[in-house]
Amino acid sequence: MSGCGRPAGELRWAIKDSLQRYLIAAGAEVSVANGCRYSHEGEFVFPAAEPGARSGAGRIRGDAAPSARRFTGDIRFLAHHGMLDVFLADPLLDAGPGTARLRVRLSPASQARTAIALVEWGASDAAADGRLRRVLAATLTADGARVFGGGYAAGTPLAPITLLEAAAHDG
Repeated sequence: MSGCGRPAGELRWAIKDSLQRYLIAAGAEVSVANGCRYSHEGEFVFPAAEPGARSGAGRIRGDAAPSARRFTGDIRFLAHHGMLDVFLADPLLDAGPGTARLRVRLSPASQARTAIALVEWGASDAAADGRLRRVLAATLTADGARVFGGGYAAGTPLAPITLLEAAAHDG
């Protein structure tokens, strides 16, 4: 945990602006739980999992991508009398050179994760609060398209993902 009570790291993601507009128009119930919160900027904010729960180094250092980074919390979208029921939990950024996958749990009863987005690493910079920030471009995978009921095709651009991490101190 970093100083001043702010989380050491977090993943911020609006998923897709048109999806949020659709959900609002449909009168959907959108709930967040288990550490996830909804920001004033319209993003879902997932805090970093405890260090023992993540694999890989997990910190941003320059332009190097972490090997894997776990976050906690869940979102549920309910609309159309249950015909639309999407559950996304405990995101995992599973990184490789240049690209990564965003994998989530799709059921509260399962620990299995599904890759719903392909992610391209961007350069890191300093956020206003002193943490390191990296904005990641994301596109929908075929599995992700199925999760959202086929309303979007695989390859559809999604909202950017913002990864915030405590700055590494030399010393």
